[in-house]
Amino acid sequence: MGIRHRRTWLLPLVAFLVLDTLAVGMGTPMPRSTHRRWPPVARSRTMAGTRVEALAARLEKGQRKTQEILEPLTPEQWQKLVYMEPYPWTVRDLLAHFVSSEEALRLMCQNVADGGPGTPEDFDFDRLNAEERQRLADRSPQDLLPALSAARQRTLDWLRTLEDEQLDQTGRHPVLGIVSLEAMLTAIYGHQLIHMRELQPVLG
Repeated sequence: MGIRHRRTWLLPLVAFLVLDTLAVGMGTPMPRSTHRRWPPVARSRTMAGTRVEALAARLEKGQRKTQEILEPLTPEQWQKLVYMEPYPWTVRDLLAHFVSSEEALRLMCQNVADGGPGTPEDFDFDRLNAEERQRLADRSPQDLLPALSAARQRTLDWLRTLEDEQLDQTGRHPVLGIVSLEAMLTAIYGHQLIHMRELQPVLG
């Protein structure tokens, strides 16, 4: 199969969020209030609310499918090109991107849950991607795969400390703009899913 050109994932991600929300019946009107601060709450996994658990289940499923596809890859497959713009991305580079973006997006979500604004208006996600690509350039797939699993587990552990009502808080996402925390967390799942769908033709 031919090499894919890396394209913006704004439109497919927005479409995914809308269709997925309608499909599972999770849609709620955008609240008028924005940065409401909630006190820290120490909660066990079993106390997580229905919406929180639905998000957690989706993130767990997405990570499981990603691991199932990536773990058996051969050294030759890891070096296959997935995108050509703005610079060549191999399958290994995409895995490194998953690791760094998981951490960055979780920190953004934590900021919003704590009453913060999310990402700054002038945040440059492309620059972050380039910096992280360089930082992780020497790490092997065998090192990055458990790192991704650990990063997703940190997201899940934090997510399960939230109250369902906190999911209605809003903040700035680097691509989607001002959205709810629920949409941001769904976007973590959607971001990985879209990349994995684009990877499938490359792997054959």
